[in-house]
Formats: sequence, structure tokens, C-alpha cells
Amino acid sequence: MTSAPSPQRRDQNGRFLPGGSSLNPGGRPAVLREVQEVARQHTAAAISRLLELLGSNDGRIALAAAEQLLDRGWGKPMQMQQADVRKLDVGALWLGAMQIANGIDPATGAKLVDGTDTGAADTLDDETQDGAAEPSVDW
Repeated sequence: MTSAPSPQRRDQNGRFLPGGSSLNPGGRPAVLREVQEVARQHTAAAISRLLELLGSNDGRIALAAAEQLLDRGWGKPMQMQQADVRKLDVGALWLGAMQIANGIDPATGAKLVDGTDTGAADTLDDETQDGAAEPSVDW
């Protein structure tokens, strides 16, 4: 049975601090390096075959060969990605959840009875929880 790895030390941004143990102490597997070496030995033959397929009468084969050659010679084109980034106010979510848990409608501040709004007249701004009116303070 293996023991669990010790927790890694991190800086305030969550990055690992230098000097800690490696998360992958063995590195990449040796088999992967061997496969890469064999594939690289046949690169010239593969490029020659792609050049032959580039002249194919079948347009699909010629297009696929052209894409492969261009990808290897110039790199794959950048992919455009659209992201919808929104800031999430966790404090506001927490406050809303606490208001609902305490029977208060977060949108209006009205007290809720059995999940229904009792009306805007019973808002917490107008009176305290025990029913006494809050004193008005002018600063």
C-alpha cells in the first residue's frame, strides 16, 4: 500500500514553491520516448508520401494531405474561442441565501410567510424583528 503524497507548499497565488517534491518524480515514460524516436526516423518518408497524396485526383485526399503539410510546416491555425466571462459576487449570493433561510425576500426585503410574500409593508427597514420601530438617525 502506498502512502498519500505530502501536500505541496504554494505561494499566495496558488503556484508551487520551489524545492518541493515532484508530482511526477519518474518523469515521462521511456516507452513514449522510444515511440517518438521511431516515428521521427520515418519523418522524411511520411512527408514524401504526403507530397504524393497532394497530387491525388480525389479532392478529399489532396485536401487532407495539404492540411497535414501546412500544419507541420507552419503550425496549426489559431482557434478562435468565445468566452462569456462573468464576475461572481459570492458575498451577495451568501447574503441572499441567508435572507431566504431567515424568511426574507432578497429582492424586496419583505418577510416571507410559508414561502409567500406578505407585502412590502413588513420590510426589515421599517421595523426590527421584535416589531418595535427602529429609531431614525440623521448623520
